[in-house]
Amino acid sequence: MGKLYWRNRSGNFYITSDYAFKGLKLSFYYSRVPYESYRLDSSSSWKIVYQTQRPQEKLFGQVDYALDMGKTKVSLGTKEMLNLHALSYSLDKFGNPNFPDIEGGSFNMKRFVGASYVDLNSTFWKFEYKAGLRYERTDVIADTIRNSYQNLFPSLSLIYRFNLGNMQFGYRRGIWRPDERDLLPIYHFQNANSLFKGNPRLLPEISDNFIMSMNLQRGKFSINPELYYKRISNIIEDTTYVLSPYPVAVSYNMNYREGSRVGFSTTLSYNVGLLKQLGPLPVGIFDINFGINGYSHRYASVSDTSYSLSLSVQGILFLAVIQGYVYISPESKYRFYEVDRQIFSYLAFIVPLGNLSLFIFLNDPFGLQKPISRTRVGGYYQYEQQQPTRMIMISLSYNFSKRFEGSVKPLGERDVEQTGEKLIPGKPSE
Repeated sequence: MGKLYWRNRSGNFYITSDYAFKGLKLSFYYSRVPYESYRLDSSSSWKIVYQTQRPQEKLFGQVDYALDMGKTKVSLGTKEMLNLHALSYSLDKFGNPNFPDIEGGSFNMKRFVGASYVDLNSTFWKFEYKAGLRYERTDVIADTIRNSYQNLFPSLSLIYRFNLGNMQFGYRRGIWRPDERDLLPIYHFQNANSLFKGNPRLLPEISDNFIMSMNLQRGKFSINPELYYKRISNIIEDTTYVLSPYPVAVSYNMNYREGSRVGFSTTLSYNVGLLKQLGPLPVGIFDINFGINGYSHRYASVSDTSYSLSLSVQGILFLAVIQGYVYISPESKYRFYEVDRQIFSYLAFIVPLGNLSLFIFLNDPFGLQKPISRTRVGGYYQYEQQQPTRMIMISLSYNFSKRFEGSVKPLGERDVEQTGEKLIPGKPSE
């Protein structure tokens, strides 16, 4: 069986395809982001221009194979990914004495990720165990700067099943890679007194994750409590220096010492199943989820405890599936700054039309989100505000499939690009 997906959104283009035959699966993905530019009105005494010399491209290929031996299943595979990013920029001032004259330039960056894995899954009585090992090599080239690293990622989980649900104990090593903006050694505008610059020598965060969780269900109710502990190395955080002789602060990311986090999360779900017929079409709510998350992390002699609340509701209105989401997080303290309370919300609509799918996304539809105030501790600026982004995104996708002779055993997605979680969650982008 083969599938091919294509999308063109705001000039962005991607195509993905996968083919499966018996236990073999082949996957391919290509994306292309064309010229992009960002300008500030010169009436505000600023002008900043970013423009790509050629489209940013991402390409990967993946091969997976699964062997079913009854109660024991073995799967293995390999994946190669290449990111190409070329950027030219200029950053000029118009009568603002606080801003330095920084010459423009251009940079070319390549990031190659190669990975191979093997997984073993078996059952015995009421127990199920999974063990795996993945090897990765990453090469980052930014003009004359080259940064290479390789890692092994083991994983192990044990699941015990009983009448009301199951209990799980597990361990997994993960990775969180910095994105292109964090790596490209160019200046990014933040406000009238601060800039951000990428660091191509930045290493990814590596985490060792231990988890204990339960999944309990009775009738229409279900609850999923979880306790976890993470030990993280190469923690990524920003530091700041003054761009002398101008009173302008430049921040950039560096790898710090190890840190840890212990936390919990609980999701309470209720399957309403409240569907009514309005003429020939259904209307109603079918799922409500309420989540509580809390954690305490410690790194570089700094500790922080925080929590967050979330609520999601899913329903159906005529031909559209609707999802609403609200997230609330109190103020948090990090190594160099404090962040005020954050509120996020969205509405999403999915309308299936045969092989076509219409997707509509509304960010902050009710105006709940407020500017995020960041107070720098011991730094060179007192605050920075990020205005809420209210937007509507509409996309239309088409997919088709062709079935070949022979049995098909589809495999789950095994994306190795990001398998970990950054130590500091919810951190606003610079």
